[in-house]
Amino acid sequence: MFKPFRALVRKDLKLYFSNRRALLMSIVAPIAFASFFGYLFGGSGGQTETARIPVLAVDSDGSAISREIVARLTSDKALEVKPATLAAAREAVRKGKATAAISIPQGFGDAAAKAFFRSGDKPEIGVMYDPSHSTESSMIQGMLAGHVMEAVSKEMFNGPTGRKSVKDSLAQVEGAEGMSPELKKSLTEMLRGVEGFNQARASQAQGSDALD
Repeated sequence: MFKPFRALVRKDLKLYFSNRRALLMSIVAPIAFASFFGYLFGGSGGQTETARIPVLAVDSDGSAISREIVARLTSDKALEVKPATLAAAREAVRKGKATAAISIPQGFGDAAAKAFFRSGDKPEIGVMYDPSHSTESSMIQGMLAGHVMEAVSKEMFNGPTGRKSVKDSLAQVEGAEGMSPELKKSLTEMLRGVEGFNQARASQAQGSDALD
């Protein structure tokens, strides 16, 4: 007689920056669900904390964006996040030592930056989880989507990756053929506005450092 075993499932979380409604639902629904369970099992008077979900994080990118994503996940009170290698994470999930593992692939930061302002292939984050924890997995994916959007937005409007991406996007728009003049003008104005915002923030930060 075969012993029951837990299968390992891998799912790619694709970032649909253009589908704001679907993204909103993927973030709000799991958080609301988590809040409901926290209310049920949180104990009387809010004295007892709910057990945090064990999650392993594999950062094969090492970019500013991927590091920010991991930092945000780690600071999430609903999760207990620990770093791991891909092989170790896969084995831990398979043996039930971790509920899920997220894998940020190499090049994710650059791909996310390009997808923020331009069309094209959307970056993906691998999510491995035990099917017996499908509810927790849905919650993790919703939280992950929210943290990813926050991390990418922060870098695009404050970091060097964002400044480079805006400059590249401007060059692409200005050199685009077949684009209507109205659309080209709108995109150029938007990107120049973001570029000006980034420059102003950088100047402000330099001024603050000089005063310290």
